[in-house]
Amino acid sequence: MKAKIISAILGAAGLAGLAVTSFGQGAVFFDNYNASPYFQVMLYGYGPIGGTPAGSNVNVELGYALGANQTTGFTLIPSSITAVSPQIPGYFQGPIVTIPDYVSGPITFEILISMQWIGIGPGFFGVNYVWTEPSVSVLPNLPGFFTALPGPIRIEITPEPSTLTLVALGALASLAAFHRKQS
Repeated sequence: MKAKIISAILGAAGLAGLAVTSFGQGAVFFDNYNASPYFQVMLYGYGPIGGTPAGSNVNVELGYALGANQTTGFTLIPSSITAVSPQIPGYFQGPIVTIPDYVSGPITFEILISMQWIGIGPGFFGVNYVWTEPSVSVLPNLPGFFTALPGPIRIEITPEPSTLTLVALGALASLAAFHRKQS
């Protein structure tokens, strides 16, 4: 009789444990400062040739897709939106992000970047930075940091074609005015 009661209790505990672990929840620190390798968000296209670390006018947002090397189907996590640190340019230290349907295996992350230009408002660059992590921590384990960032997050700043057109028209007008003065 005791053996049957103990078996029933152990069986119920095993089923409860199975039910708890079948509902996955992964967790990761949304952070490139403590990640390994250690890469900055960099702006290219103006300033020094090697690029400039991004400032607090740059926001980053995390998205994920289950599986390795995904290219579509990312789920964005609005609670992850974080500004790059003004104290440590190029780095962000965001919140712990929960991935509700993760159980195990590889997961592909995407970082979307937006940038605030002074007086213009937020502009979405469409810059996305995609990589696959072999795995992330599953709750109740402590969340971990990214371990497979492939390189610096590059933001290429290029003027709009209309800006270049206006510069060219201004140069032509100046040249015409100078040429008229010469005649």
